[in-house]
Amino acid sequence: MQQDQIQLIQSFADDYYQAKHGTNPPKLTNRRIPVSSYPGEEAIELIDRAIDTVFNPKKKSDA
Repeated sequence: MQQDQIQLIQSFADDYYQAKHGTNPPKLTNRRIPVSSYPGEEAIELIDRAIDTVFNPKKKSDA
């Protein structure tokens, strides 16, 4: 997986988190590069949905 794909996945996951909660997700501290933190079981759902969006963009546009 390329770095730009990882950043794109985080961007989509952040968007999905914001749509659900109305705020940006918290960021992990003490990191060289800021990384979002998605709490609890919701993390799997957000990341899975973001990965699917990045790797299957046509599927997203059909939805």
